Amino acid sequence: MSACGHRWDREACTGTREIGFGVPALRYARWGYAVLPCERGGKKPHRMLPPQGGVHWASTDPAQIREWWSQDPAASIGVATGQVSALAVIDLDVKGEHNGVASLSAFLTGAPITELTGYPYASTPSGGSHIWMRTPPWAAVPERPGILPGVDVKGDGGYVIAAPSARFVMPLGTDGERVEPVPVPYEWDRGCPCSAPMAPDWLPGWLYSAPAGQQQSGGTDPPPSVEELLKTGIPVGERNHTLYRVACSLYRKYGTGQDNSVVVLELIRLIWEAGDRTDFGWREVLVTTESARKFISRQRQLERMAFASWLDSHGQA
Repeated sequence: MSACGHRWDREACTGTREIGFGVPALRYARWGYAVLPCERGGKKPHRMLPPQGGVHWASTDPAQIREWWSQDPAASIGVATGQVSALAVIDLDVKGEHNGVASLSAFLTGAPITELTGYPYASTPSGGSHIWMRTPPWAAVPERPGILPGVDVKGDGGYVIAAPSARFVMPLGTDGERVEPVPVPYEWDRGCPCSAPMAPDWLPGWLYSAPAGQQQSGGTDPPPSVEELLKTGIPVGERNHTLYRVACSLYRKYGTGQDNSVVVLELIRLIWEAGDRTDFGWREVLVTTESARKFISRQRQLERMAFASWLDSHGQA
């Protein structure tokens, strides 16, 4: 039981057979967190939802929540992050080569994660953690997958699975063969989401200014390696797609101004010359690169506007 008295064990949170996990879903909604039903033991939006929209169907309406969980009392609880819930979640992944706990500790200049005192966090079935923090109402919260190795920040357009939902995992038997899936719950290890504090002042600046991580912890392919492409060129069959991605990453790094574009174009030219240029002329390279420049320029403008909105909202909070 947390200090506030709220219990999060599965028995206490599924008080009625009629709606099952709808009981804790209603609790989250009372605190302003928009929820959506997700598949049993998984992360995808439940098939009872329309095929398009996913997390954008998340709601705090008690009648809607009761209707959803009456259809499937065992549906997992998805909690929408970002503006709709005034919520940011730092997702720490600890598996394989990723160690989000170590990455975030290093970012906080060596301080342990426990220095984020007061922020509730939940353990995930994969061994990671979700740190919850409030944001100013309707302030933009950008999604930042891979902002650090093993660290994602869940914001607008994202969601997390919340306790006491469980995820099915496939353990290995004594002979190394996979056995029947076992439900492993999400659990609140410290604190309670009823009283999640406001995000620290450094969070918005970090979200808007930090470069993309070299390794995405959510399974997304990492950005193209400029150093490698300067040696090998872009493989045939991937040229336009890879060129656009690397141009975006370069404009994000160097900026989109005229002087910055000279630097980016020179690197792009060297990459182009290092590979097979058959049916891939410089004019096509320029068109693709300019498209990337315009995209990043628009993104940076939107980020500046959203950052200003965040600061205005924070000042009023």
